Amino acid sequence: MSKSKIHYAWVILIAGILIAGAGQGVILNTFNAFVKPVTLDLGFSRAEFTLCSSISLIVGVLTLPYLGKLFQTSRLKLVVCACAIVASLVPLGYALCGSLWQFYALSAVLGLAVNGVGLTMIGSVITNWFNRKRGLVTGIAFAGSGLFGAVMLPIVTSLIEASGWRFGFTVIAATAAVLFVPSAFFMLRATPQEMGLAPYGDSAGQTGEPAAQNGMTRAQALRTPALWTCMVGLFLHTGVCIAINANCVAYLSDLGHSAQVTGLVASVVLIFLTIGKIGFGEVFDRLGDLKGALLMTVMVTAAPLLFLLARNTFFAFFSVALLGLAGGGGSVVASHIIASYFGRKNFASIFAIAMIPGQLGSAIGPVFAAWIFDLFDSYTVAWVLCGVFGAVSIALFILSALSARKMPKYD
Repeated sequence: MSKSKIHYAWVILIAGILIAGAGQGVILNTFNAFVKPVTLDLGFSRAEFTLCSSISLIVGVLTLPYLGKLFQTSRLKLVVCACAIVASLVPLGYALCGSLWQFYALSAVLGLAVNGVGLTMIGSVITNWFNRKRGLVTGIAFAGSGLFGAVMLPIVTSLIEASGWRFGFTVIAATAAVLFVPSAFFMLRATPQEMGLAPYGDSAGQTGEPAAQNGMTRAQALRTPALWTCMVGLFLHTGVCIAINANCVAYLSDLGHSAQVTGLVASVVLIFLTIGKIGFGEVFDRLGDLKGALLMTVMVTAAPLLFLLARNTFFAFFSVALLGLAGGGGSVVASHIIASYFGRKNFASIFAIAMIPGQLGSAIGPVFAAWIFDLFDSYTVAWVLCGVFGAVSIALFILSALSARKMPKYD
């Protein structure tokens, strides 16, 4: 490949942005806009309808290890294309639903497909294609979910108000398909070897001779304390971030803030989450896994404690901005750590396992904070415990890094 030509890795980055934008951004991040209109129209309780998200998440967690194995085979593109078709059709199916069981059944189908076009797949492909700037590039690709979600959410809200929730789901399906077709079907390539290239930043790429992929097997990685301490740290980190994010509007409203302030705070979280994904990608590239993880976990420890002061508007915005940055870091830290500690030989398979705790944290965190509120009629205890969990995550990431440095070098 001539030095004057643009490396195909940059096309892969664009594909990753579009796939993250379609799957996570357009399909998943807009679901909350449908809760009120669907429940009012069909007579479901909000708890019954929001269970759709939990069903998708649980099915996704159960299938993620299997998908992780497929991501490291030549069938990756076929899997991604199949999942893209299914994920696009599910919102169209939602538009035709009239019964709760139909929503649940389609949500289970979405759970089977969503990780095939999700961050785990994108992180695996980015790691295959980039040696240099891998953290930054992963963050940029992941940021597609926040960017497309931020753009699509107000559009969908307006469409629902004007034409109804069924039309809104139809537009979601069409938009996702428009984004998936060029990215998943035409632009995506699982590895640079498919095109006779080496990863971007690999000197072998100038000759077309890809470097060997070294690393542990998944079975070997699962026997290391480094992986398990890292995963528990990811569970606590993600749980804290999502617990606050999901309950911040209710908490600020309880404190007496206006609807304008609470709505703006919710937008600030999303904006800083996007900034955090990109920014922490660069942080991990420059500072390494341990220093980057420490900065991220210190932020997530401070955010809930500062949130206790959120009666003051400045602290309300400052704490959620800090939380957004830390949450963005949590999106990219697993990709960087797994590649750094365990190599690339079985990266996709190990990475898929490492992403499970984050998904579980996303499911448990909001319920935990709400349960604490119901118990004490206040979020104060919840935010204090979140600060404690954040501090524990600091210790776990330190232990993970120290354990990794004592591991024998992989082949």
